[in-house]
Amino acid sequence: DAETVVAGRRCAYAVRPGLPSGSTPTAASALLAEQALTGTGDDVLLLDVAAALPAFTLPAHCRVTVGFHHAGMHAAAQRGLRTLHRAVQWLSPGTTVPDESMAAVYIEASATHDAWLRRVTEGYRALRPGGVLWAAAPNDAGGKRLSRDVRALFGSVYERSKAHQRLVSAVKPATAPHPLPWHDVAGVWRDTTWPVFAVAGRSYATLPGVFAHGRLDEGSALLCAHLPDLAGTRVLDLGAG
Repeated sequence: DAETVVAGRRCAYAVRPGLPSGSTPTAASALLAEQALTGTGDDVLLLDVAAALPAFTLPAHCRVTVGFHHAGMHAAAQRGLRTLHRAVQWLSPGTTVPDESMAAVYIEASATHDAWLRRVTEGYRALRPGGVLWAAAPNDAGGKRLSRDVRALFGSVYERSKAHQRLVSAVKPATAPHPLPWHDVAGVWRDTTWPVFAVAGRSYATLPGVFAHGRLDEGSALLCAHLPDLAGTRVLDLGAG
């Protein structure tokens, strides 16, 4: 394991072979951790923020909930935060917090647009009216669209750039847009309905944010071409895509 320093705070994170991309600190997560020093509100939600860095910088009075779409990132963040003297509530991948239960939400935006839309919609629903959303991403990997998407939900945004990263914030209005933008996209995630596609007579399903979403990558295609009929059997998939 290793440590980094953000805004004068020592932040631990897990380092081991096989951890997914995004498990270790990123420039975007560090930017969110710097912002978290101000500690907006008591109930705070971190969604897909690499290494859950803001948990190290939020003021002591904040009650922190952490969620990741990827189980590997979830496990890595738990290991990194194991020595942190703060009670942290962990969301299992695929679960959400109750609507209007949070005073602030921090999101590290995915480079996959559908996955980002899912997360920002979840963040919007989690916020109380008057609650604050903070989102960050590299300018060349989703950062340039943050303002447009956040504005569609919140109405107005604040943004700034630093070290090739984009930071966006917005306050949840008392009245929500109706219907919510991207309702179908958000519904795919919230209802855990996996879009299905067919290749060579077999059906496959993936969610946005999963590697090779909506298609069969070359490695998986090669593996599937040599698989026997697996109907009715239990199968262990170890990173097969």
